[in-house]
Amino acid sequence: MTRRIKVTANDADGGPVAGTKQSMYSGRVFGVYEEDMVYPDKTVHHVGVVTHRPSAVILPITKEGKIILLRQFRGPFARRIIELPAGKVDEGEEPEAAAVRELEEETGYTAESTKFLFKSLPTPGYVNEEFHCYLVRCGKNIGQKLEPSERSIIVMETSVAEALLMIRDGIIEDSKTRDAIMYYYTFLSHNRISLRKGQQGNMNGEAIEISHGQPLLK
Repeated sequence: MTRRIKVTANDADGGPVAGTKQSMYSGRVFGVYEEDMVYPDKTVHHVGVVTHRPSAVILPITKEGKIILLRQFRGPFARRIIELPAGKVDEGEEPEAAAVRELEEETGYTAESTKFLFKSLPTPGYVNEEFHCYLVRCGKNIGQKLEPSERSIIVMETSVAEALLMIRDGIIEDSKTRDAIMYYYTFLSHNRISLRKGQQGNMNGEAIEISHGQPLLK
């Protein structure tokens, strides 16, 4: 017998109730608090939570259909990581406005049009940060407005096929970047791309076949 379960985005039925909360750290970027969670059977589980403002993630598409990526130095790994443009949503700012602002600051491109793709929870076990992802069709390039800590950013443009190869081969390691590109290709792109080994192609000896469809954003 199959049991059907209705799952909603806010499925809290039968879950624990928040108990005592204690702030452990509050900084410019994130905070940390500890909390007792009381379950229906009266057991108590002690948890630590990292608080972080929501972030906007941008999947920028140029007029030529290229994806704009960034090679950005990340201190925890002491090397550059390939990522999509992204940034914190400021107090009182809407995520879409943050996406447009971050696109201009990090890539120099204005936004001709935007489309909300999805919201994701990158580390729901102990971080309350939310990613709001937007597909953006790029307008003109007016020049980057980088903060001092961002001046090592390298902007790169790649085809959807090349981005898929970089995901498959582990070159793109960042999860939000993988999520957005795969979402775009799976649900929105009219292109169908076949990647085959053993032939000369665009990257690492791969053959890339692309059947062009209708443009996504008109």
